Amino acid sequence: MCFQQGKACVYEPDEEPGTIVTEWPNGVIDRKCLKANTRTRHWPDGTKETTPGDVPPSFPHWPRATA
Repeated sequence: MCFQQGKACVYEPDEEPGTIVTEWPNGVIDRKCLKANTRTRHWPDGTKETTPGDVPPSFPHWPRATA
């Protein structure tokens, strides 16, 4: 239902306590580890990007802009 409304789905998996998962409608997945205070963004092409957890997440635009 979240994706039908164009919103992200946010949850804490039972098998990974302390990890907050955000699934974006465009296929990007953010995993925030509360203990380590880091956020890892998994892009649809398989690349990963890790940032400090206290940096607010931005909407992940996919495909990414090329420089």
